[in-house]
Amino acid sequence: MSRRGDGARRGVSANANLRFELLGKYVVSYNGEPYSFNTLYGSYALALLILQGGVEMTRKEMAILLWPDTDSAKTAQNLRKQLGKLRDSLPPEERERLNLRQQGQTHYVSFDISNVWIDVFQFNHLAEEELRHGDEATLLKAL
Repeated sequence: MSRRGDGARRGVSANANLRFELLGKYVVSYNGEPYSFNTLYGSYALALLILQGGVEMTRKEMAILLWPDTDSAKTAQNLRKQLGKLRDSLPPEERERLNLRQQGQTHYVSFDISNVWIDVFQFNHLAEEELRHGDEATLLKAL
């Protein structure tokens, strides 16, 4: 299980094969080429997991966020189907990043973000560096 704060630089690996652009248009690239998924809600689920920074979330939490106006039995079925499609649509070398586990009656999902590049995390890293070594006014002007 991942915890927030583990690997403070996770998601900012400059030489990563897998890259996620979440600011603006959602773009995924693999080995420098645009990569698309065969599942719209699966790609939404992936974005949600990426923003969790590798930290697990329950399937129930994910389902509520992805289908807020749908009953829980239907959302559980939708999520199970979409996670399967997502796993199948990931590059074969990257499928093990999607982690599914069960503890008791609770199902957990996470996505390993080690050695990937994520624009949101890169932005946060650069902003933290500027605050640490620069000044807040310069950072605010750049934004």
